[in-house]
Amino acid sequence: MPTPRKKTNRKRTHALNGRRHDPVTPGQPETMDGRERHLTAIKLLLNPDDIANRWHQKRWADLEALIEFAQKDAPLDLAQTDPALFRSLRAAITEYYIRGYGQFNLSQIKKIARQAT
Repeated sequence: MPTPRKKTNRKRTHALNGRRHDPVTPGQPETMDGRERHLTAIKLLLNPDDIANRWHQKRWADLEALIEFAQKDAPLDLAQTDPALFRSLRAAITEYYIRGYGQFNLSQIKKIARQAT
């Protein structure tokens, strides 16, 4: 007999579009582990229209993760392990810079995030 799944307080997914529903409570700092930062950055790179939404929602941790990932570029080990993802990330990072998001300054975003808390 399978064991029942534990109920966890995980982030819910919106039923209509599959996106995470994780509203930010004002005054609460956002904390993310390394994996979540990595996945958030990839998601934003592959959906560049969401970057402006995160800016307007004042999701500074998401933008920090994105900027750090874009500055480091796509991991070279992906070229051998997952070439399709590597090509997609390289194209997404190129589009990130073409759209002008390369002007984001990581230290300024961190400063804004500290002031907001």
